[in-house]
Amino acid sequence: MRKITLFLTALIFSMATCSQTAGIRGPSNIGGNQDAFERKQTVFFADGSMDEFTTSDWDTGYTHVTNQGRFSASGAMLEQIEYSYNEDRGHIQTRITRDVENRLRNRIVYQYNPQGLLWRESLVDNRGRVVSTYEFAYDNRGNRISRKIMNRT
Repeated sequence: MRKITLFLTALIFSMATCSQTAGIRGPSNIGGNQDAFERKQTVFFADGSMDEFTTSDWDTGYTHVTNQGRFSASGAMLEQIEYSYNEDRGHIQTRITRDVENRLRNRIVYQYNPQGLLWRESLVDNRGRVVSTYEFAYDNRGNRISRKIMNRT
């Protein structure tokens, strides 16, 4: 019983602290933009030790994340993510994930319907092939009512 109580206490503690964030102004770890706003998010194990952390670079208007880096507890980079947005509505257009050697892992391409709602999300591999696609449908009030998953055959 004591082990269960300790486990539950550690679990509650880790859930309460797993998304601690701290805003940092100044030079960025990723992307090299000196004017970017960086935000750090830390993930902890149940015993309180750090598992990994993510840094996010924001544009100068603080409206969109431009780059993210995911790092191990020792500070070694695990992956980096780049985001691009369309000019008209500011919706995310692509999310590109690269490994530590800057090689393309995958790309997610987002498409929107005329109402500005996400219509299609396609996962593209590092060879440019669509691996899977999600298509979304909405009711007349803009509530998502279905998600259709299509895998490459």
